[in-house]
Amino acid sequence: MFKLKNLQILLLLSILILSVFSSQLLAAEKIVINEMMFSGAAQEVLIEQAKRFMEENPDIEVNITWVDYASLHEKMMTELVGGTGRYDVMAVITDFMPEFIGGGYLEPIDSLIENDPPEGWPDDFPDSLLRYQKDANGKIYGLPWWDGPVMFYFRKDLFENPQEKENFQREYGYELKPPMTWKEFLDIAQFFTRDTDHDGAVDFYGTVQGARQGGQNLVYDVLLMFFTHGIEVLDENFKPVFNTEAGAQAIQFYADLINKYKVSPQASTTFDVPESGDFFLNGNCAMHWNWAHIAGFAEDPEKSKIVGNCGYSLMPKGENGSNKSLISYWTYAIPKASKNKEATYKYIKFITSKEMDKLMVEYYGQPVRLSTWNDPEFVKKYPFFPWIAKTHEDIGTVPQVPEFTQINDVLQIAASKVIAQQLDAKTALDEAAQMIEQIMREQGYFD
Repeated sequence: MFKLKNLQILLLLSILILSVFSSQLLAAEKIVINEMMFSGAAQEVLIEQAKRFMEENPDIEVNITWVDYASLHEKMMTELVGGTGRYDVMAVITDFMPEFIGGGYLEPIDSLIENDPPEGWPDDFPDSLLRYQKDANGKIYGLPWWDGPVMFYFRKDLFENPQEKENFQREYGYELKPPMTWKEFLDIAQFFTRDTDHDGAVDFYGTVQGARQGGQNLVYDVLLMFFTHGIEVLDENFKPVFNTEAGAQAIQFYADLINKYKVSPQASTTFDVPESGDFFLNGNCAMHWNWAHIAGFAEDPEKSKIVGNCGYSLMPKGENGSNKSLISYWTYAIPKASKNKEATYKYIKFITSKEMDKLMVEYYGQPVRLSTWNDPEFVKKYPFFPWIAKTHEDIGTVPQVPEFTQINDVLQIAASKVIAQQLDAKTALDEAAQMIEQIMREQGYFD
């Protein structure tokens, strides 16, 4: 009896030890995916997407490191150049992709896509969201996750107000409607800039800009001014071609909205994407251009005072230009040094799926799939979806060269000098062109 009891105890101890050992073994086998992601508007939806992925894949854990946009490029480059392998996946804005691809820092995912293609690949994605994560040979280095066209917004309630329409017609001689040219934009901005409480100070503006030097937005505004006036940054030989009279007029106009015409608040020089967007969403101006996430925020009562009153249109154009907008979008890419490439691909395939793309909408994110854009339920609830598609029909992006981050700095400084009235636009652009030409020459684009 005593021996039997001892045997039972030994058996129980063996089971307990085996159970503990098995648990430790399972824990040791759990794959951990470390991600670097920018902090900002996309955080909430990504947290939810990662949570759902881990629920469906309990053997994989996702850890996200949040980095502010201003230091994102530097931190990514430190990890990629060092080949640390600390991060298995990065959310990379397409501005950075030429540099990261050209440096050999990212893993091509063509074979992974071929073996296990994303749902609806590639037909469910617009061509404009598949262009900028490829190399010159067409190899693919990322999947699109967060769309980013710049859209034009206006206060629908003001533009449709009978008294405002009558007053505008009488003063300017044509109908008040969303501007198709920058001349019309200026007329409308001047018309709506006013002192509503009659205390002697303007408290409602025609527009607002995100013109802070060193922020995310200023370089995009510079490019938009160029694009809508028919101007490119570099020619086919990678030489700067923006420092023309037309280019100077475009940048001077941008600065004059603040300094000369005063239809944009002086605070625009301190605003970046969030602050300028909030200024419009709080009902402080009549028109605004910003990234597409503002369209979703405009319909959220917790973020907007203009719910139901936000209209959408194309960017105004200048002389010899078009209503061309600009896109930079976020892709999910796998660093070459990642030790968990297959599990990471499984993760990015999940968070870019049809289901997760639709989840974007619930968090006022920017979906990337045509099936989401064209979903009748979403179109009814969010009237800006058709305008996202229209914006994509004529759209440009930043110069697709690894040196863009340097070009960005040069263009921002030039524009800031014009806004601060330190230099006239032509002089500032001439200086910028010389600096960019030197950068490109040093990189071997030409002698």
